[in-house]
Amino acid sequence: LMSIVEILRNLTTPYVRMYVSDMSDRNAANSEHGEIVAAVEAADGVALKADLRRHLAHSCQGILSQLKKIEQEAKVAEFAK
Repeated sequence: LMSIVEILRNLTTPYVRMYVSDMSDRNAANSEHGEIVAAVEAADGVALKADLRRHLAHSCQGILSQLKKIEQEAKVAEFAK
């Protein structure tokens, strides 16, 4: 299981770094992590599940936005040539 987690972490690290390079996304992620930790500490499985789903959805949306931005910038740069 730890090997799988390590593989997944290695595959996602570049995207996570890209996502948290934006300060507002980083602040949102930190806040969401705090909510996740609070749910774990409270042993509240229902809240934990909801917090994890919300965090993953928000993170995925942020990463997709960053990728679209990079794609647009590449198109502009290609057009400018």
